[in-house]
Amino acid sequence: MRAKPRAARTKGESRPNNAAQAAAPDAAAPHADTGSMASSAAMTTALALAVGLYVWTLRRPEPFGNIGLPPEGFRFFPGLPAALGIGLVFAIVIVLLVSAVPALRVRRAGIALAAAGLYLSAGFPALGRTALLIAPIAVAGWLVWIETRKPRAVDASWVLALHAGAFVSALGFYHDWSRYAYGWRFCLDNAAALFKLLFR
Repeated sequence: MRAKPRAARTKGESRPNNAAQAAAPDAAAPHADTGSMASSAAMTTALALAVGLYVWTLRRPEPFGNIGLPPEGFRFFPGLPAALGIGLVFAIVIVLLVSAVPALRVRRAGIALAAAGLYLSAGFPALGRTALLIAPIAVAGWLVWIETRKPRAVDASWVLALHAGAFVSALGFYHDWSRYAYGWRFCLDNAAALFKLLFR
């Protein structure tokens, strides 16, 4: 029996390889988190920032307000380093636990991304305890949304950059809210009146 032409054999052998290559992106699609040390460090830092700021707002520090020149002995962001330390310990524990379970390891990036909802607690000076309740609810809702939709690749460096920007913004908004506290009450009253007009 005459052997098949070389071109035909090459073409036939390339099909399984093409199928494997086509399946590879799908297997890697859920997350870009490869489990590397750099990725773990980025996720840990992101979680530490979010949890640290939330712990800091739980202590209800006094907003700066319009203080002008700080008086003698004035401390900027009192208790923030200790809160970030607590957040770091919490983040390390979460990353280690999640990384130890293969089924959860691919969800590290999603968990770190959803943790950004904790920055909503920065609205405490205006919303009071409601802001402290809204923040974890937002995290839970974001996690559900991530799980129920088709997952997309999430780069660890992007998540870290998001948290760094959100942390600084939330820290500033926490103190800026006190400047608008007087007008915020009227804003809520107007929003409530509009809601009654439209939906009742």
